[in-house]
Amino acid sequence: MSRAIDNILREHLIETVTTLATCWRVTRTDGVVVGFTSHDSSIEAGGLVFKASGVSQTDTAATMGLDVDTTEVHGLIDDEDGVPEQVLNKLYDGAKIDVFELNYKNPPAEITETSVIWVKSGVVGDAIRERGAWVIEARTLTDLLRQSNSVKTSRLCRAEFGDHNCRADLSQYRKSGFITGYSGRVVSINIPNLGVNDARRGLLELSNGVKFDIDSNTADRLTLTEPPAFDPTGLNGVVTFGCNKWITDCQKYNNMLNYYGEPYVPDSDDWVAGFFNTVNL
Repeated sequence: MSRAIDNILREHLIETVTTLATCWRVTRTDGVVVGFTSHDSSIEAGGLVFKASGVSQTDTAATMGLDVDTTEVHGLIDDEDGVPEQVLNKLYDGAKIDVFELNYKNPPAEITETSVIWVKSGVVGDAIRERGAWVIEARTLTDLLRQSNSVKTSRLCRAEFGDHNCRADLSQYRKSGFITGYSGRVVSINIPNLGVNDARRGLLELSNGVKFDIDSNTADRLTLTEPPAFDPTGLNGVVTFGCNKWITDCQKYNNMLNYYGEPYVPDSDDWVAGFFNTVNL
C-alpha cells in the first residue's frame, strides 16, 4: 500500500493544525460501494458520499508474517440509511474495505494512491447488529490466504438450497402468512399446513423487506436465530423451507440426483475400522 502523498496533502500536513478525518470505503458483494466517516458531518470525496453516523473503530496493530489483523468498525443505527437491514441481509459479509484519512475541509476530487493517507485494506469477516449499533469486523487481506478455494469431499451437501448446484425449485417450498405476535426470537405466524421443522434452517422474509434466518418451527411459531429489532406484528411474511444438507433432506424434496456431496464416503473412523477388519482376516 502506497505511503506517498501528493503536494496538496503534504502542504496541509506541515501546518500547525490539521483537519483530518478517517473514512471507510466498503465495496459490498453485490457491487454497491458505500462510505462512512468519523467526521461529525458527511464528506463527499471521489464522487462518493462518506456518511457521518457516529462511526468509530477499535484499535488495531500490524503484525509480522501471515497473522490476520482485525479491527471493528462501529456505527449508530439509522433506519433511514438502510445499513441495519443490509447487515441483516448479509450484504457486508465478505465485502472489501479500504481505510484512509483525508482533509475534510478540502477533500480530493478523486481518491488516488497519493490524494489520501492510506491506512489499511482488507475484507469484512462478520457484520452484525449489537446494542443499538451495527458492527463490521475488518480483517487484513492475508485472511484470504487462510480460506479454502477448492472443492472438498463431504458427507453434507455443499450446495445452498435452491442455488445452481442444488436446482431445487424454491417456489414449491414457500408459504405465506401474517405475523400475529412475537416474543424475543419466537414469532407467531398464521400459515396453514406448516409442518414441524419444515422451515428449519429456512428464511422468513417480511413485507418490509427484512429477512431472518429460521432456527426451528412448529405449526404456528418460528424460532429465529436472532430477535427482531422491531415489532413485526401485522406484517405479511413469506417462509422459505430449509435444508439440513443431509441426503435425507434431498429425499424429502425428491432432489437426490442433485445432491452436491458424497454421503457414503467413509470417514476416518470407517477407514480405521476397515483397516483393522482387514488385518484380522
